[in-house]
Amino acid sequence: MKPVVELVEKELAAFRELRLAHPSLFPDNNRLYPIPFFGDIRRAEVVTLALNPAHNEFAPSRWPSNEGHGSLTPVGLANRLLGYFHSPKNPPHRMFNKCQNGLSALDCSYRQNVAHIDIHSFPTKFADEMTQVEKDLL
Repeated sequence: MKPVVELVEKELAAFRELRLAHPSLFPDNNRLYPIPFFGDIRRAEVVTLALNPAHNEFAPSRWPSNEGHGSLTPVGLANRLLGYFHSPKNPPHRMFNKCQNGLSALDCSYRQNVAHIDIHSFPTKFADEMTQVEKDLL
């Protein structure tokens, strides 16, 4: 578990730094967190890949504020991400349903042996919401 927590801790620090330096890259949402992976990356036999986490994943009913009391610690975020596909309270983002259909043909599942990573772990604005200058920062 230690390497996973260390990864999450580094991602949190880099995310905070980028968000302070370039706030216009991110939607106005105090529930955003970096997502280096979804699912149990330690046991995955298959990994799916996408560009970056959708900022609409971070709805108030799904994620705590990332500021002050109640925000997720590195250990808390790591646990949340490792168990992402098993949460009865927060079902996975709808994007994963599309991937799961193809994975089923391979007898694979996010609940069993698949994890997901993004090329960029920060939930920025969608590309069509950014200026060219903002896109160039990434």
